[in-house]
Amino acid sequence: MDLPSRALSIRQPWADAIVYGEKRVENRGWAPPSTAIGAPLLVHASQHPIPGALPATMTAAWPGTLGAIIGTVQLTGVHRATGGCCAPWGEPDAWHWELTQPRPLPDPIPCPGRLRLWTPPPQVLQQLAHATPTASAASVPYHDAHTPYIRAVAKALAALGVAVHDWDTMPDDPRTAHITLDTGPATAAYGDADVGLLWSEESGWAIAWDTRESGRYEALADLGDDVLPTPQTLAELTRDALTTRPAPLHGRWATYRDFGDNDNFEDRLTTYHD
Repeated sequence: MDLPSRALSIRQPWADAIVYGEKRVENRGWAPPSTAIGAPLLVHASQHPIPGALPATMTAAWPGTLGAIIGTVQLTGVHRATGGCCAPWGEPDAWHWELTQPRPLPDPIPCPGRLRLWTPPPQVLQQLAHATPTASAASVPYHDAHTPYIRAVAKALAALGVAVHDWDTMPDDPRTAHITLDTGPATAAYGDADVGLLWSEESGWAIAWDTRESGRYEALADLGDDVLPTPQTLAELTRDALTTRPAPLHGRWATYRDFGDNDNFEDRLTTYHD
């Protein structure tokens, strides 16, 4: 895995917004050296977050790691803010660092941060050198690319005590998946209904249940608004939804992206590949 050696410390939730979200510009009061343009960059999540900087509905789906290197990006350019450019992330009177190709590290590497661009200590660089590589999106069969993620979610559910009966992925356009939960004490809030989880690469996750003896789901409720929350986050959202049954949606399931979008979704999926 070809990792960069220079890091930039960014406070949460902005670090997660870059690595796991859609933030593609970092605001700084100074421009990076010309040698940094076009090079990869380590994203370090600072120890001290900014509470309430982003809506909880957005940040709930992100890990919120503090005091660690959490991923990498490519620094492709820099420009001065002009005329409200780079909305909604760009700030006025700032240098906008242009970022692409965000890739989360499989396991964050704890270390203290520093001001401006900095080089991690040798022991951290050694850990980075042995980090599990993130697969290239282009090397993974497109219609199978979501299977490792769904498998990781099923494992996270089981680890949290949510019994999984079965799971399956569908090679549709958009790609989808279904996890059937075992009925029992954990699903008591749903009575005799069958309960499951539905996933779509356009809509993310929903908990679903049948309200009639129809043999199919008749009601569903969104589980967050991130199409690709971490398995741990999704497991926690599911546990909460099993404790208190949410109000079912009225109307269509929300859509947050299109399966044909040219975004970082494929890179995020490959984080879960072996």
